[in-house]
Amino acid sequence: MRLKYSLAIKRLNKDLRDDWFSDPLKHKDLLDLHKFKSYLESNSNALGGDIAEQFNLPKPGFLLRYSLETFIYDRVIYQALIDKLIVVYDPLFHPCLYSYRLNETSKALIFQSGVDAWKRFIADISAELESGEKVLLVTDVQNYFENIRISDLKMKLDLLNENKDKNILEYIKSLITLLERWSPNNTTGIPQNQDASSFLGNVYLHHVDRYMLSKRYNYFRYVDDIRIVCHDEYDARKALKNLIIKLREVGLNVNPKKTKILRPDYSNEDFLDCVPPPNRRLEEIDALWKQRTEVSIRKTLPKIRSLVDDLISENKTEKREFRFCVNRLEKIARCRYLQFDFSNILDAVLELILRQPWSTDSLVRLLSVVDLNHHQVETIRRFALDNRKNIYEWQGYLIWQLLTTIEKKYGGAKKDFRALALKTLSMQWDKPMKAGATLYLGAYGTYKQKLNVIKKCVKINSRIIKRSLVISSQEISEEDLSKYLYPYIPQIYKDSLNDIRSSEFAGSYYEPLPDLSPKELFDDLPSIFSG
Repeated sequence: MRLKYSLAIKRLNKDLRDDWFSDPLKHKDLLDLHKFKSYLESNSNALGGDIAEQFNLPKPGFLLRYSLETFIYDRVIYQALIDKLIVVYDPLFHPCLYSYRLNETSKALIFQSGVDAWKRFIADISAELESGEKVLLVTDVQNYFENIRISDLKMKLDLLNENKDKNILEYIKSLITLLERWSPNNTTGIPQNQDASSFLGNVYLHHVDRYMLSKRYNYFRYVDDIRIVCHDEYDARKALKNLIIKLREVGLNVNPKKTKILRPDYSNEDFLDCVPPPNRRLEEIDALWKQRTEVSIRKTLPKIRSLVDDLISENKTEKREFRFCVNRLEKIARCRYLQFDFSNILDAVLELILRQPWSTDSLVRLLSVVDLNHHQVETIRRFALDNRKNIYEWQGYLIWQLLTTIEKKYGGAKKDFRALALKTLSMQWDKPMKAGATLYLGAYGTYKQKLNVIKKCVKINSRIIKRSLVISSQEISEEDLSKYLYPYIPQIYKDSLNDIRSSEFAGSYYEPLPDLSPKELFDDLPSIFSG
């Protein structure tokens, strides 16, 4: 197969930025085209893929979603296959689909701006509702990616390949091999939170989109969020019935808790959540940032502060606006020439780690770059020590990364946390928590403790743990590595450890977010406005 691996690696580097289980070094020691091609040449079964590790993540309501974590080189192959397919399939999708559409103006970015697409989605629904007396059917697909049947996905890819292009058939065959290998039961479920999977989600629901449009419904979809503008409540009920029946054909169903029939009413909180009007405060902040001047940026600081304070006081921290603000605050904190008053905000953020564990990723990024006082540092430490509260494997992994950053900045109670890390490795904690504790000990443990970590964990059948062992073993002697680590890890990881030791990553156990200069702050605008 003639896949463009250099393009795939470029796109994957961007996709990795918001990984749920972010690699401590962002795989920079592995994501090299020459190394990847050497790996392919030395592994005859490389295109068949390795098994995925399944973990759980908290979601709103203290429910769980799954994560399928795949080997980084498998993701390169996955992305390269999708790069070939998307240029053929995306033009077949109807404009009623707004999410994850092909970016035809940039090779580095596979998709169009998600922020702009969401704005169009809401604006078009609002315009349709204004054209007479209408009601809005709101629903979403329940456990979307977890319930995708791989055989049905293959059938849809084949059906849309109307010319039976032999190259496309070959790409599909290789893709399905990977997905079956990764699936927990070899039949159902594809990885979430990966650009490649987002495209396949569009393929999977394409027949549903087409069917609902054939019924002449005013139908709109953004990922698994579906909105249908109907003439009245009875029309909406019929549309929902048709949608449910069509989804059942491929093993999907709507989420009953998120299914509503609403009349346009901007005094109704439910309606505002589904069709939010333009937020003038956010748009004003956006407009000032886009002026790309120091003066305009400084003008936004009190506006962001005021908006965050209001969202906290009104208990609206689960809203998109709050995540928007937290992401901006992280960038502001990394740009040291900007002075921002974080008082009270950080205490609220620390409380949210407990109240909203599903928001931990953005909260931890902010906490890792701001200046914390002694009380705030101790609050984080106490949370890590509390096995009644610190129960989510994903959150625990992120908290260990945060502790690694905190200890580097503030020092302090390292002895207590070395003991906690060792205890974590000895107990029946989840694998990501063990991996996080391993990295912490790599950074702050004694030589004897690091060697004990290898002995305790090296036989655990977990890629995330083996990767953490490699990174945390940089100071272990070759003699001890040969005796205790190398017999249990693949050759690619042995080579990686040598590369880490002799490169810019030497001595690094977790890559901190770098400071931003004013120019870099402006250059980072696309991610700043990613909502």
